[in-house]
This record gives sequence, structure tokens and C-alpha cells, in this order.
Amino acid sequence: MMSMLRHLTIAAVLGLLVAAAGIGFVMTRDTSHPSNPVPTTQTAIIDQSPLRTARQLGTLAVTSDEQRLAQEASRIADHEIDLAFASAMREASEHPTDLDPKYEDLHLRILLAQSTLTDEQSRLDKLRAQAAAAKPDEKERLQDQMDLIEAQQALDEDELEDARQDLIREGGNPEGMMQRLRAEHEAGHNEAAAAPAPSQSAPDLNTGNLYGQVRAWLSLRNKQERLESARNEAKVLAKTMAGQHDEIEHRVQNEESQKQVARAQASGLGKDTAAGGGSKKATSDAINTLKHFSNDQKLLVDFDKRIQDLQDLNSVYATWAGIVAIQQRAAVHAMLRSILWILLIATLGYGASRLVDRFLTGERADKKHLFSLRAVLRFALQALVVLLVA
Repeated sequence: MMSMLRHLTIAAVLGLLVAAAGIGFVMTRDTSHPSNPVPTTQTAIIDQSPLRTARQLGTLAVTSDEQRLAQEASRIADHEIDLAFASAMREASEHPTDLDPKYEDLHLRILLAQSTLTDEQSRLDKLRAQAAAAKPDEKERLQDQMDLIEAQQALDEDELEDARQDLIREGGNPEGMMQRLRAEHEAGHNEAAAAPAPSQSAPDLNTGNLYGQVRAWLSLRNKQERLESARNEAKVLAKTMAGQHDEIEHRVQNEESQKQVARAQASGLGKDTAAGGGSKKATSDAINTLKHFSNDQKLLVDFDKRIQDLQDLNSVYATWAGIVAIQQRAAVHAMLRSILWILLIATLGYGASRLVDRFLTGERADKKHLFSLRAVLRFALQALVVLLVA
């Protein structure tokens, strides 16, 4: 009785597993294309992480759709970085550090070096003019003087560049720092364009063994996690930039009355034909004030564009994640198919083994050849099950 109950329990468990695998197999057989997701609404240091992330994810693109989305993500991220550099350059030019006592010595070095170079160039031009009209015996003497000045000029240029780099390193030349970072960004962009395409192949979702199907699913899950991380990164950056945009917009709104006064002054000065010293000073002040307001408006526009780029980037990653989700569904479908096949084989093997036991036991079990036949048949059935599963 206990033996019969044990066999019934095993049969029931196998039947339930087969049914569960069959239901999962049917539910995951739909591999239609994902629908387009609805796009969601989204200082001086330039955060280039969106571009780095886009390039890293590009190495995971294997299908033509994924490669197209990877290229679009890199393009949008690169555009956002370009806008960031433009805003930083504009901000740096509006807030120079010339009057900061902290950098007075460095600025003095630069001014002296520039003055020396200007004087040397003037002397060099005069000597060249003299050499062009000089007699042959005088040209050699003039050439020696020009060679000496050119050597001094080369040394002074090196000293000027050293002073500029010192100022950049000390943080006293934000505009120069932005120019250097932008040059590095452009160099990295060219290297990325010249890099060979990734050789990673698409996971084989049609492999006939469960091990390969599990590996494909794990690879797709890793890709999905990295895409979700990239989406979160874009969302956080967009939220941060939105806060910076709101701060500038609030400042612009508070300065609206000053802007209107500056407009009125500029309009009045434009109609005034007087050229006195006071008028020139007022004109210069009005121009600087209007430039300040104009730069604020340009910053707002740049932030709007950068936020839109990050929202577009998030949308691209969402579409890409949808494609990977379809591939994951196909991988799960393939795994369930293999599991269902294994369970069916195990169920049939178990049923065949029970039939052998049923017909070769009991009253006839005392016959030695029947006992041997049962052992051989059971071994053959087990071997067949193993071969079919493998």
C-alpha cells in the first residue's frame, strides 16, 4: 500500500511539473516586437558619464536594431556634452578671474610674457624690413640678430605657455580649462569613431541544450540591468539639470526690472549722437549689462536642450530594453521547452519502468531469466532517458 502511494505521489508530481512547464511554454511563445515607449518628461565641471555609458553599452549591441539604438544613444549623448562645453565656456568667459588677488602673480607673469613677445615681434619685423633692403655684407649681421630674437621669442613663448598652464591648474582660468577638456573630448570622440566594431555575437536562443539557453538568458539579464542603470543615470542627470535651470530662471525673473532699465538705457544711448566721455562709459556699461542678461538666456536655452537630450537618451534606452526583454522572453521560452521535454521524457521513462515492474514481478518473479530481463529492460530505459535528455 505504501509503495503504491509513493508511486502515485511521484506520478502526480511529474504530472504537475509537466503541466506547469507546458503552461509557461505557451505563455512565453509570443515574441512580437515591443511597442514604442512613451517618452517621459525629464559648474564648470563637465559630466561626460552619459557618453561613456552610451559607448560602453554600444559594445553589447548585437542585432541590427540594437546597433541602431546604440548609435543613436551615442549621438544624443555626444550632443549633450557639446552643449555642456558651450555653456561652461560662456560661463567662464563671463566670470574671469583677472581681478582675483589669489591669481594676481600668475596674471602678472602672463601679461609680462605677452608684452615681451609683442616687443620681440615688433623688433623682428623691423629687422626683417631692414634685411630686405640691406646690402649683402649687412644681411649676415641682421640675420644673426633675427636668429637671436627668434630664440628669445621661442623661450618666452614656452614661459607664457607655462604660466597659462599654471593658471589653469590653480583654477584661475576656467575658460582655458574648458578648452583643454573640450580638446580631450574631441580626441576621444575621434578615437571612438576609429575603433573597430565589437565582435560580440548574439546569444543563441535556438540552441538545443538547456545549458546554452541558461547562458543566453544570463547574458541578456546582464544587458537588461546595464540598460536600466543607464536609464537611471540619464534620469538623475536630467533632474539635476532641471534644478540648475530653475535656479537660473528664478534669477532671470528677479532681474527682469533691471533688464527693462538696461533696454531703455540702451535705446536712449542708441538715439544719442553725443560722443562725450560720459556717454562712452554709459554705452560700455549698457553693453556689458545686456551681454550678462543675454548669457543667462543662452544658459537657459542650453539647459533646455541638454535636458531634452537626456530625455531622448532615456527613451532610446527604454526602446533598447524592450528589445532585450523580448529576447529574454524567447530565452525563457526556450528553457521551458527544454524543461518540458526533460519532464516528458522522465515521465514516460518512469511509466515504462512501472510497466516493466508490473509485468515482470509477482508470481513470475521467481524465474531467474525474467528477473534478469527486468534488470536489463530497466537499465535500457534509464540509459535511453539519459540519452534523450542529453
